[in-house]
Amino acid sequence: MLRTPSLLRLRPTSIGLVVLAFAAAQPLVAEAVTVNCSAGQTITQALALSGGGAGPKQLVITVSGNCNENVVIARDDVTINTNGVVPATITAQNAGLPTIQLDGARRIVIDGVMANGITIIGGLHGLSATRGATASLARCDVSGATSSVSNGVLASNDSTLEIDNCVIHDNNRGAAVSNNATLFVTNSTVRNNANEGLLATRGGYLRAGQDRGGSVVARPVTVNNNGTQGISILDSSSATIVASNIHHNGSNGVLFQRGGVGLVGVGVNGLVSPNTIVDNTATGVTIYMSSAALVQGNTLDRNSRGVFVGTSSATIIGNSIQNNVGQGNGQGFGIEVTEKGSARIGIVDGASSTSANIISGNANSGIGIFNGGEGVVAGNTISSNGGHGIGMNMGTLNLVGGNTISSNAFHGISVGASRLFQGPGTFGTLPDTADVSQNNGQAGLFLFNNASAELYRISLTNNARQGIGASLNSTINLHVYDAARPNNLISIVNNGIANVVNNNDGIALFSASMLISPQNPGGPGQVFITGHPGWGVNCFGTTTKAAAGMDQTGISGNTLGTFNCGGF
Repeated sequence: MLRTPSLLRLRPTSIGLVVLAFAAAQPLVAEAVTVNCSAGQTITQALALSGGGAGPKQLVITVSGNCNENVVIARDDVTINTNGVVPATITAQNAGLPTIQLDGARRIVIDGVMANGITIIGGLHGLSATRGATASLARCDVSGATSSVSNGVLASNDSTLEIDNCVIHDNNRGAAVSNNATLFVTNSTVRNNANEGLLATRGGYLRAGQDRGGSVVARPVTVNNNGTQGISILDSSSATIVASNIHHNGSNGVLFQRGGVGLVGVGVNGLVSPNTIVDNTATGVTIYMSSAALVQGNTLDRNSRGVFVGTSSATIIGNSIQNNVGQGNGQGFGIEVTEKGSARIGIVDGASSTSANIISGNANSGIGIFNGGEGVVAGNTISSNGGHGIGMNMGTLNLVGGNTISSNAFHGISVGASRLFQGPGTFGTLPDTADVSQNNGQAGLFLFNNASAELYRISLTNNARQGIGASLNSTINLHVYDAARPNNLISIVNNGIANVVNNNDGIALFSASMLISPQNPGGPGQVFITGHPGWGVNCFGTTTKAAAGMDQTGISGNTLGTFNCGGF
């Protein structure tokens, strides 16, 4: 073991590794030690050096070879590095203890200097920072912490840890942060761990893809092929996830649960750097059990489901949510909102503008709202999905303008035992822009089982079956001829193109359903129903009713006639 004089004073450039991470706490004196583990020397021996002189000391340990020991660092201002040529491996001698433990130590730097320069193998945890420790871990490889409670890297109990340019793999869990600690992960790969790639729990904070200083330069992270979630944020923890490629994980790409909160695609200080969250076995992003998240600008493709919101709240804007093809109950949706969850889809917080999601090619409905779920939806493209464009059962939907719902396999909008409020210009300061449902495989809009729809400004065109259908005690209310809303317009044109008998009308009412529409007080028409192979408005049976005073001047050019209903 080579040791330099303990009172050697170093210029700031001589301890650049410490200055970069902990410049405000630069020590006065430093001691440099070279440890060759292959020659029988140990890092533990080097840590015992105290040196002469007064004041705090920085200890710089340059290590090489294969070290077989459990390293405990309980003193401040320690750097462990390599010479940039010869790598070092630190393997736990006792698998029941961390390979490296930082016990309250501050300003610790562990840096391999070259790619994977320091390899950390085994132990209860590969590296554990606890009791307020502060440290950075760089250019490393961490693996082999495989017990059921192990983590490759753990920051806990008010500690702060930075990981940069590391590979964390083949552990029980990749890296975890808990108990009010903070973990920053940049320029790293977390893969092939048995459980989560990254975990924040019990009040921990995780930031992936952006450095501790909050630079607006993205620092990409890859999280792939982990056994359960790619990233989990649990139990009142929080996360900022940007610039990350999260793919082929065994469950969700990202999971917020039990009060987890976070940003996915947006960092601090205005950084916007989307994530690619694809090919995960379950959902791209799940927000569940009293959690909340902003999901902005990401690619959420080829998962079993794009986004799930249950008993939680989410803002989902500017994402590509395409080709999520899971089969079975609850799978294959672009976005699913359920169990009293709520979501703004396409609407920025503050409701001042829209940021469109592209929701396309999913195996089930583009958007599903169920079981007390609520959605406010504006400005999206919802197309070519294998179910409905928007499917609802026992939910509430505010459709507030600028959505194009097209070429979906079933109905453009399906409303079962639910309430639809379709009112552009009624939410925040969003513009008054019509919603469009067109070219869908069944009806443009279909209601059933005591459902209701309040329609203000909508265009339903070229759908294979009815423009609007209502069944089983459902109600359609056309909000037209309101002096306060002169732009209201209901346009139902050229539907029924498949020309299926009894399913080719502009509006069709079945089984005790009802259409409400006020009379025209004498101004321009606001209801246009034209170009259908069947009737303009058709009531099946004696229990269906349409308003006797409904303005019929805009109902024309329908093959079977204008109006085939009893009034009320």
